[in-house]
Parts: sequence; structure tokens; C-alpha cells
Amino acid sequence: MKWQGYLAGVVLTAFFGIVVILALNLSPAHARGDVGGAFLPVIIAACGIVLSLTYLVQIWSNRDSAKGAARRRGLIYLGLFGLTIALIKWVPLALGLAAASLLGVLLMDGPERWLRAGTVAATVFVTTWFGFGWLLELPLP
Repeated sequence: MKWQGYLAGVVLTAFFGIVVILALNLSPAHARGDVGGAFLPVIIAACGIVLSLTYLVQIWSNRDSAKGAARRRGLIYLGLFGLTIALIKWVPLALGLAAASLLGVLLMDGPERWLRAGTVAATVFVTTWFGFGWLLELPLP
């Protein structure tokens, strides 16, 4: 099982490295300014590289404590956001991300899940709608 963790970490690090290279190679018309078209992909890819390198260090130092339930939840989260992307033509992005976030938080254990889920969903909706749609004036699907 450990080799699969190494493989996943290396593949994800390479993927995010390619995203950084592609975003940095966008034409100046797309990458103009501090928050041009290439700004968000570079930030997301940089965060992805940091997270995948952190995962590789955890695997290497035998700190990967994920049990079967954690891996099942990861697949469920991946399915939730995959479904959100698949339904983007019919469900507005802010609403879809908020709903996926709400369901994702409800999958976690702990007290007051509904309160946390509602708070996270509202925060995601407000961030997406007002942050990207209104403040940055990006067209939201």
C-alpha cells in the first residue's frame, strides 16, 4: 500500500507543476495584472504542490494514519465535487459548491455538524458569489 501513496504524491506533484508551467505561459492578454486569468491557477497549483509534498513527507515518515473510513470519505468528497462540476450547466456554481460543502461537512464526525455545515455552506456561497462574481467580476456559470 505504501507504494501507492508514493505514486499518488508524485503524480499529484507533477500534475500541479504542469499546471503552474501552463499558467505562467499564458499570453499577456490573459495574465495581465495582479489578478489576471493566470493568477488563480498559479495559486491553486502552488497550494496543490505544497499539499502533495506534505503528503509525500507523511508517507515517507510513516505518519499516514488514514484508515479505510478516511479513504471512503475522500472518495465521497471527490464524487461530490465531481457531481458539482458535472451539473454546472444546470446548477449555479455558488449554489453547487455550497451544497457540496454542506454535504461534505455533514460526513465528518463531531458535535454540532449541522451548525458547522450551514456555516461552511454559507461562507462558500458568499465567497463564490460576492468574491468571484461581484468583486472580481468573473463570469460565474
